Amino acid sequence: YRREDFDRLMRMFVDARDLPDSYGDWLKSAQKTVDALTFGGITIVKAYIDPVTFPQWCLANGFRMDADARLRFATEAARKDAAK
Repeated sequence: YRREDFDRLMRMFVDARDLPDSYGDWLKSAQKTVDALTFGGITIVKAYIDPVTFPQWCLANGFRMDADARLRFATEAARKDAAK
């Protein structure tokens, strides 16, 4: 997420209560995950979820705005990026 989108996205996510309360806390958690995966030899591709395209994508693909949708959205974005 981008800092400027964080609060708006949290209001959209049906599972926001399961996520950190602040952008700073979320970023620390995300960076720990990235560091662990990178250390394990996994290449990371960042996919930004924004408050305009993500709800549209969820609606078009039949997803609720939750962790499963975020993972699938990011995976699709990473595949598109890798195909370039």
